[in-house]
Parts: sequence; structure tokens; C-alpha cells
Amino acid sequence: MLNFLLIPIWWAAILSAPQVQILTYDVFHGDSKVGQMHVERTVQGSTTIIKSRMEVEVSLVFTLKVVSEHEAQYRNGEMVAGKVRIFQNDNLKSYTNCWRADGALQVDRDGDRFSVEMPILYTSLNAFFSPPESHPSPVFSERLGGYQTFVRLDDGRFKLIIEDGHSSYYRYRDGSCHILEIDTWMSDLRLVRK
Repeated sequence: MLNFLLIPIWWAAILSAPQVQILTYDVFHGDSKVGQMHVERTVQGSTTIIKSRMEVEVSLVFTLKVVSEHEAQYRNGEMVAGKVRIFQNDNLKSYTNCWRADGALQVDRDGDRFSVEMPILYTSLNAFFSPPESHPSPVFSERLGGYQTFVRLDDGRFKLIIEDGHSSYYRYRDGSCHILEIDTWMSDLRLVRK
């Protein structure tokens, strides 16, 4: 009889436990593996936190080490906070902080402060776990603190058009990003999920 009474408690514990999904990518420059990226999504109740960390070391004329850390927090599917830190050779190159206040998302990007209208329902971190539902679709960039455009191409890829003139191409398999090709300020990178 006691076991029967413990079943609701057992189910409540299971349902309240966080659900964690981790994606790991090898990062390539040309045919050379130059780093790794980990993306983790934790869902507990109405709160979701997505974190990513990418470490890349590329030798061009000199060795360039870049570490990129992104984090975004969502409540009831809406982004409420985020931060990005990009380090180049162990020195902070760029940062962005986002927080909800006064009915908008406040953004501090490298000291430049501005607001973005809410709600923000889909971000570049979400794009690792599923493509956008509509096309073209606005995608909020945690790094840039603004909206970019995501479009579906005829070959099945999704293209993220970034305001700084660069683009990223996403390929999905089993619901999450399998391959990501990034045109960056330092070089072209290809991320392949393990």
C-alpha cells in the first residue's frame, strides 16, 4: 500500500527534474579540425537556459585563439536575459548583455546601450535545437543584440543573414542542427555535430 502512495511523489520528482540536451560539434577550417563547440539546453518548468561555448585556434599568419561563450534565459518561451563574451587570445574582444526591463529587452553591446521590443521568441541559440517555424523568420542575435533574418533555401539549408554582411548556413537532421557553416570576420568555419 505504501508503494502505491509513493507513485504520485515519484512522478512529481521526475516531472520537476530538469531536462538537459547537449549538442557537441567539431569545428573545421578547411579540412583541419581547429576546435570544438558545446551547446546545452536545460528546461525546468517554465524556464529554459541555453549555453554555448566554442573554442577555436587557427593559424593564419599568426595563431589566433577565439573563445565564444553565449547564454540566454527564457521564461514561458520568451527571452528574458542573455550574455555573450568573445575572447581573442585570452583578451575580451566583445561582449553583449541583455536583460528585461521597462517592457523591453535592454541591450549593452560593447558599451553601446539600446532597447529591443519584446517578445523575443526565437534566437540564434534556439537555432541549434530546431529551425524556425516560418520563413523568412526574424531571429534575435544574442551577440549583436538585434534581429537578423533566417530564410529557407531551395536546397533545404537555412541561411541566417547577419547585419554585418556575413551569413551562416544551417543543415538539420533529427530536429537539431547537424552542420553549421559560418562566414566569420576571421575565416570560414564548419561545425559538424558529433
